[in-house]
Amino acid sequence: MQRNKAPKGPLGAGPKALVPSLLILTMGCALMLTSPAEAAENRFGLGVHFFKTVDDLVDDAGDDSTANIEEDGYAIVASYQRVPRGLFRFEIDLEYYESGFGGSSEGSITPLAFILVGRSLYAGVGVGITYASDLQDNVSDPFLAGRLGYELDILPGLSVDINANYRVGAFNDLDELDTDAMTLGAILRFKL
Repeated sequence: MQRNKAPKGPLGAGPKALVPSLLILTMGCALMLTSPAEAAENRFGLGVHFFKTVDDLVDDAGDDSTANIEEDGYAIVASYQRVPRGLFRFEIDLEYYESGFGGSSEGSITPLAFILVGRSLYAGVGVGITYASDLQDNVSDPFLAGRLGYELDILPGLSVDINANYRVGAFNDLDELDTDAMTLGAILRFKL
């Protein structure tokens, strides 16, 4: 199966080269916007995400070359949030898909970084990338993610985060395909 080549940007680097920079920039902003005097919270979580492609994965030629690629499935999620005072929070997730995601038919790992606004009810945007051995150069093109969620405190220091995500371009590494993915997730978080 052929993969699309990423166009080069104005600095000569493709979109894949921007993801590490965006992740570092996001975490740098999180650390700069919070000082120790503000007593920012650190939250860790474990959870699950269920995904579904927006369109069926049949390419334009109508053949079944995408038969081994899952249109739906789940991932195990490890999550870290930095929550300063105010409305903003910063999140980094690491998802593991056993049966593949984003054009991979094998197990894959997807790191994501989000900037979120709100407390109990929140929304935000993020960026992610998928690593898998059967993708070109073992990595996908970056994809954008939008999230809407609700976090409910169930015990002091323990909460559950229910969220819906829309991922733009998550499956664009497949030739002749252009589809996005929706996910529904639940993460159990604890505060340190």
